[in-house]
Amino acid sequence: MKIKVDKDNVTKTLKKNFKLLAFTTALSLMLSGCEEEIGTNIDSIEMIDFNSENDILSGVTKEIEVPGEDFKLQVKFNCMSLADNKWKITSDKKIMLTINTIGLDKDTKVWIDNIHMDTSIVSTKAAMDGIKQDSMDDRIHTSQLMGFPISDDKTFISLNAIEGQNESFIQGTVYGINGTTSGSVTEQRYTESDYLEKGVFANKISIVYGLLIQGPKDLEPRGVDAGINKEDDIYIRVCDTVETIENGESKYYKYNPDGTFEEIENSSAKEKVKK
Repeated sequence: MKIKVDKDNVTKTLKKNFKLLAFTTALSLMLSGCEEEIGTNIDSIEMIDFNSENDILSGVTKEIEVPGEDFKLQVKFNCMSLADNKWKITSDKKIMLTINTIGLDKDTKVWIDNIHMDTSIVSTKAAMDGIKQDSMDDRIHTSQLMGFPISDDKTFISLNAIEGQNESFIQGTVYGINGTTSGSVTEQRYTESDYLEKGVFANKISIVYGLLIQGPKDLEPRGVDAGINKEDDIYIRVCDTVETIENGESKYYKYNPDGTFEEIENSSAKEKVKK
């Protein structure tokens, strides 16, 4: 038995299905292109706000657990040399650490052998979240001393500089801003608003304290690293307001954690930048 096939209907059906498949594929690509991974939730972390007078004057103190020991480290953080007294991503900054022990036995001696500090940026967008901005090591520069001695009443003060834009940070920023875009990419210095538009709202500082500890029963000092817990990291709020010059006039813009922004009109908000 022969079956008669309507060629015109078959052709129309194939064309219709092809168009539907093409539309579905295009829509899928559009939706996948709009997806953006989430970075750090601003409500999930506790931040130091060196943009406020209170934190600038008093500093912030943290207690650091020392693995396997009965004493703790007490570390006070103060910021120094801030441009316009504001903590900005692209400006050079200095942070001062004042370190001593809490609950140290009188028969136990502690020295700081090394302080390793990594500074990275924190963003609500995954592409920029965690890019390392600077790294620093501080250790004693003489073989005549074991290290920097500390105790409950003896402190060590370390002043650490954070570069606003070094070569490796600019390189990391290029990949963060451009993502996987193909073609050549020019490395350049970025402005403060470039980072704020990408959801950058804080700096994260992770510090490892390399200690030498010698108790009454120890024949020689033993090495212990402190500052390895997530709670030991500090987050410093970035100033969320920038000033621009447009047609010879100053304008001020306040950025939200998601990268959106709005112009500030009132004088009190403008003072936030100029203070």
